[in-house]
Amino acid sequence: VVEGTRDSRIPPNGILPFAIESNFARGKVGEWLGSRFWAPNNLKALALKEGKLRGVYLPFWTFDSFTITDYTGLRGTYYYVTVNYTTTENGRTVTRSRQERRIRWSPAAGRVEVPFDDVLVQATSVIPPQISERLQTWDLPNAVPPQSEYLVGYQSLRYDMNLEQGLAVGRERMQPGIDQAIRWDIGGDAQQILTKNTQYLNNTFKLLQLPVWVGGYRYRNKPYRFVVNGRTGEVQGEAPVSFWKVFFAVLLGLLIVG
Repeated sequence: VVEGTRDSRIPPNGILPFAIESNFARGKVGEWLGSRFWAPNNLKALALKEGKLRGVYLPFWTFDSFTITDYTGLRGTYYYVTVNYTTTENGRTVTRSRQERRIRWSPAAGRVEVPFDDVLVQATSVIPPQISERLQTWDLPNAVPPQSEYLVGYQSLRYDMNLEQGLAVGRERMQPGIDQAIRWDIGGDAQQILTKNTQYLNNTFKLLQLPVWVGGYRYRNKPYRFVVNGRTGEVQGEAPVSFWKVFFAVLLGLLIVG
């Protein structure tokens, strides 16, 4: 463990130490590959033979905020009308009726309060976020103050997404929760949100180091990557799709329909 030069970078506030070893992580990768129904049959053996795991601490921003949002919108209420139509039965044109649903809209406005705790934003682009951010199960309350002994034998990445950029992403991730609260507050059978103005209060942040096992392999000269949660063994990643499995599945479906 080599101490870096001091600069204006924000130091980590906490770390989740590794709780599983590389052999256990490899076993989880094997289970994950074996569960890929559309993957080639020989993928598991090839990937485990070629793929090597590296223990890495990834930097994540976490954000807490208490939000107050004033909104305007529309509340939709369903009602049904009887509609007549003509059809042909036994060579004769007949008139039938059916019930069709309509929506009656009325204006709505109000205020919702939504608290957010530990909204996670990956602070490095070295590991593809579209893979690593699928890891959802983190026991963040068990984070401990950073200590050098936790880093021995692992790589620790520095953040390349600064605090302001991370906060912008974090607030974007708060929006679905705010929208859900607005729709619940509007009520009715359907809702439309026209305007919203959000205040972010009691804002706090932390920079955490979270443990992952990172690996990759090549299949038919194409690279694939995966990550393993260093606390739980949860696996997320990429896997190829077998052309023949898809082909025979489609063929079988056509035969059943025929």
